[in-house]
Parts: sequence; structure tokens; C-alpha cells
Amino acid sequence: MPTMLVVVASEREGLGLIEDLGLKQDRSFRVAAGKHEQKLGLYRGVQCDLLITGVLEHHMVAATSLYLCQQRANRVVNFGACGTYGTLFGERNAPRIGDVVSVSTSLRFDVDDNLHWVPARTLEEFDIGLESVVCATGSRYSRPSDYVTDCFPKTAHVEDMELYALAVLCETFGVPLHSIKYVTNEVGHDGREQFRKNVVSARDAGYRALISALDTI
Repeated sequence: MPTMLVVVASEREGLGLIEDLGLKQDRSFRVAAGKHEQKLGLYRGVQCDLLITGVLEHHMVAATSLYLCQQRANRVVNFGACGTYGTLFGERNAPRIGDVVSVSTSLRFDVDDNLHWVPARTLEEFDIGLESVVCATGSRYSRPSDYVTDCFPKTAHVEDMELYALAVLCETFGVPLHSIKYVTNEVGHDGREQFRKNVVSARDAGYRALISALDTI
């Protein structure tokens, strides 16, 4: 049985992996993210299992918890899209659209007292030559008004909507967590339009990196 679980938020981010990895859907496994996306669920394979959970932390944590209660995984890999902060916080070599990155540290941006309530979480990384980045997670897209607050984690390079809670969950279960992200947009008012424009090409590069990582295990 597979000992690695790949966790993806949305169909658009993960469906291509089903064919690439020769996965078959396990219809006995039910996720609770509603019917907005018809192909959410668990897909089983020889090299790994793939869980498409639905967007936002509560869906990802609920589905991953159910899996980890039913079957022990030696490691979990979070895979999916992210936005880059670019040079917003003075980073000269920030990730660019189309880049594939490995997350070393998970932070959270939408909590007032980050140091007390949401300490940094450290992730494991595959040795496949990806740029190592810090990712900030929020339950919504960040806004310019967030950036002027003392608590916004300006050390972050990229932003997503699920990783921090998944990191806490994996720590609770004692399962190592990796995260491979592909950059589809710059964080800001044009983010959604850029995502739609760039998701296919960025995702394909992400798929290649993920498969390379799986081959190292």
C-alpha cells in the first residue's frame, strides 16, 4: 500500500495527476466539501495516494484527518498553486509566475498576534533543486491594509489558503509534511485573472517537479 499522500485543494490543481500517476478513485471515501467540484475525493495508486479535498483549510484538514485515521501515511505532500508577494516586502529574488518552489516554513497572516497564536511551522523538503520559500496562509486573500500591521509576516515569499492548518495537523499526527507550490499570480487585485491565465502552464511545471520528488522516495 502507498505510504505517501499527496493533498491538493481543487480539481483544477490536481486532476492531471490522476492520469500521470495511474490513480483510481476510491468511491468509498467521502469528503464533505459539497458538490461545487464533482471530482473531489481520494484516488489510490501504487506510488502514492492523491486526496483532492476542496478549497480552504477546513476542507483540507477534515479530509486529511479522515485519511490519516483510516490509513497511516509515512509522509504528506501538499501540492498546488500559490501567489507571490514579489518585491512587495523588499525581496530582490522573489519567486516569479511560472516558478515551482519548495516551502520550508509555514506562517499565517490573518491572525493579529502571530507570535503567540500561530508560531512558525517547519516543513521537510525534497532534495530536487527547488527554490526554498516561506509561505503565509490566510482564510482569505491578503489586502493592502494587512501589510501595514505589525503582525503581517513580511518574511513570507508566497501566499496560499490551506498550508498552515495542514502543518498543524501533520504535527499532531507525527507525519512529516512537504509542500511543493507552483506560482500562478502576483498577490493583489489582478491575482485571480493572472491565475486563470497562468494556471495550466505553471501547473504542468509543478507536476513535473512533484513526480521528480516522488521518484526520490
